Amino acid sequence: MTKKQNNTVLKPLPFIAPGSEKKITPEEMNKRKIKFERLEKIGEKHTVITGHDVDGETENPSRIKAMILINQDKDVPEELLKQIEEYDKELLKTK
Repeated sequence: MTKKQNNTVLKPLPFIAPGSEKKITPEEMNKRKIKFERLEKIGEKHTVITGHDVDGETENPSRIKAMILINQDKDVPEELLKQIEEYDKELLKTK
């Protein structure tokens, strides 16, 4: 939604997410940092938004499993990391 004054269109009003007025504790910041590092380790950019199934793109199912574990604050098993890597290598071969 934009605000209009004297027939001049102004910038949109800022969106404030519910709950964002709460101060984040150092513990919460550290917890988020660990999650972001784990996501990056499995090749997931937590700050990039992409569409799925665009131009035939598919998501690595093992990466989805790892993302769920990370969001549950759990470690990703080495076996699952290997599955992610193998799937990505196979996918590159077919392109």
